[in-house]
Amino acid sequence: MAIPQREPFGELRRLARLFWDHPLSEADFERHAVWVAERVLDFGDLEDVQSLQRRYGRERFLELAAQAVCVSPRTQRLWTCILEQEGYPCTRKFSRPAHRR
Repeated sequence: MAIPQREPFGELRRLARLFWDHPLSEADFERHAVWVAERVLDFGDLEDVQSLQRRYGRERFLELAAQAVCVSPRTQRLWTCILEQEGYPCTRKFSRPAHRR
């Protein structure tokens, strides 16, 4: 079984569907890295998260995830646990309010 090759700009093509309110560009990956990470953590699937981790590298990806503040309470709880296990405590307050049912 052949290992799939990483295509140039593959992350851009893959993740563009998560950015319905702003067309994602290559420049956004550096200029707005936390925003990109927040959107992927909140709305992406496992393959999207893995794609973003390949893009930034493990350490940078974890740093961005730790800086994410505009995510849902469910996403926040999940990534707080993951980041604590990886040694990246979250010290920022998340900005989305928890919704009660």
